[in-house]
Amino acid sequence: MAVKYDEIGKISPEVCASLLPELKKYQQEILGRLGIADDAEEISSRMTRNSAAKYGWKRDDGWHAYCLHDLIIAFEKSVGTQTPVEVIW
Repeated sequence: MAVKYDEIGKISPEVCASLLPELKKYQQEILGRLGIADDAEEISSRMTRNSAAKYGWKRDDGWHAYCLHDLIIAFEKSVGTQTPVEVIW
C-alpha cells in the first residue's frame, strides 16, 4: 500500500486499546535487540541515517523504536481520554 503525503487517518480509541499491548511487546523486543532504554536520545543514536530506512524500504530497528516511542504515548493518551489518534503522513 502506498501512502500519499499529506494524507490523514484517525485511529479510534478502541483500536488503540486493542493494539497497545502488542505494540508494547514489539517495542520491548526492539529495545532489547538494540540494548537500550526507551529514551529518545538513545533511540536517535541508533537510527540509520538514510531515507530507505526512514520510509520502511529497509528494516531498521532504530526507526521502529523511534516511531513506537511516540505512537505508544499517543495510544495511551487516546485510551485515557477516549479521543482518536490522528496520523498525518
